[in-house]
Parts: sequence; structure tokens; C-alpha cells
Amino acid sequence: MLARAIARRVCFAVAVVGSLTMAGCSSPAVCNCPVSAGLFRVPAADSNPIVGASTDPPCTAMPSGSIYVWVALQDSGTCRVKAHLKNGDAYTFSVEFRATASGCCGNLAYPIDASVPVLVDGGTD
Repeated sequence: MLARAIARRVCFAVAVVGSLTMAGCSSPAVCNCPVSAGLFRVPAADSNPIVGASTDPPCTAMPSGSIYVWVALQDSGTCRVKAHLKNGDAYTFSVEFRATASGCCGNLAYPIDASVPVLVDGGTD
């Protein structure tokens, strides 16, 4: 008797999960994926704020606050970024992105490594 009651509950649970799965197949999936970007700190900006940032497409870079650069790339690859400080100094660094290749958000790339910002153009104080 107890075995039948457990078997019925298991069958009911499987039927409910199966019907929910089938319902999900008929409608488009909604994925709440994080942005494939990262914030990267330029230490020299502690005393001279970042006023601009540049990179080549398909990468995107822009200042975020006074000491960070926001860098984004939708696919796997490397972005070479140049941060421009208020005093005219320019620092470059690179950010490597790699796709996760699994799950609902598997087609998006995320930052996995970044180089240390290096002074490439000394401005005037």
C-alpha cells in the first residue's frame, strides 16, 4: 500500500514536470544573461581621472567613474584598450574574453584575463 502511494506521487511529479517542460518548448526561452563586459581599474587614475577610453571594433570601451574603464565584447577574443587621463597620460591594457559555450547564455563571452595598464604616452602636468 505504501509502495503504491509513493509510486503514484512519483508518477504525478513526473507528469507535472513533463507538462511544464513541454509548455516551455512551445514558447521562446527567456535568459537573464549578465552583460559580457567588465570594469577594469587604471591605478594611475587615482590622481588623474580617466576622461576617455578607446578600442577597436568589435570591442567597446568607455570610462566608468574616474578610475575604471568598462570593456565589452560579445564573442571570444582580445580587446586592446587605451585609457586617456585628464593630465594627458595614456595607458594601454588588453582584456581577453572567452565564451562559456554552455547553457542558455553560452553564446556570450566573459572577461577571463587582463594585462596591467602600461603608460604609452606621457602627457603634461
